[in-house]
Amino acid sequence: MMRRHKTVTFEHVCSGQGIEPLFRFFVERGSGVSNRFLSRLDQAPVPERAAIISKAGLHKTEPAAVQAMQLFVRILGIEASNLTLKVFACGGVYLGGGIPPRILPLIRSRTFKQAFLSNTIFTKMLARVPVKVILNTDTALEGAAWYGLRFDN
Repeated sequence: MMRRHKTVTFEHVCSGQGIEPLFRFFVERGSGVSNRFLSRLDQAPVPERAAIISKAGLHKTEPAAVQAMQLFVRILGIEASNLTLKVFACGGVYLGGGIPPRILPLIRSRTFKQAFLSNTIFTKMLARVPVKVILNTDTALEGAAWYGLRFDN
């Protein structure tokens, strides 16, 4: 990713735009992937590739996709933990966006939980923090509408 960006941020890695580079990393390192899957992926429009890789990882049909999604979920868990500690969000953390609802089984997995609790100094505190996934795909739109109705002069 550093070949494409001067500075690689969390958003570059743990977002829809980061899934394909994570997948390509594992492919380059020799993880299993079928030629048929690669061909299908390369022919897909760029915005759809993350969903294709996510599904393959979730359904465990392509080893490189499984590894990419495992790494994605670990990074998401660590960043959710970091954010919890930064803002002292003891009441809970809500994961939103397009990806978390689609990979709910991975977020409910041991991989995510271990990553979320990986800060050993604050493990006991973090273990009490609920982590929720926002399932409503219109949350951002509804928030913008609410704000517009409330504060529009």
